[in-house]
Amino acid sequence: MAVEYRLENEHLGAGQNVAVFEFETPDGLFHNVNVNIPKGKDAEVVIAEELARWGVDPLAVTRIYSERIPCGPIRQNCRALLTVYKNAKVSYSLNGGYTADKDSIFKFMKGRRR
Repeated sequence: MAVEYRLENEHLGAGQNVAVFEFETPDGLFHNVNVNIPKGKDAEVVIAEELARWGVDPLAVTRIYSERIPCGPIRQNCRALLTVYKNAKVSYSLNGGYTADKDSIFKFMKGRRR
């Protein structure tokens, strides 16, 4: 889902992070896919704030995916933020640090774009 989002939104820079939260409601299973705001909020924060506005119970979140490893206290501490989602399995693809991750995303996108 994050890959599709990135491919459909070619304006996203390699320095941006795509995250996906999956959650259940009485109406079914839903996904919120979003990106960080450059020099602003991390993708995980953007989604967490949206889910709170929508009234989604944190315990209803079943899976969280982020392209990059959730950051610690030196940045926005997404790692701590995600602990409120006690039923969610958290996964990520990249953990090499900002520059290495940006390079990995750039190479991936370069290979996908035609």
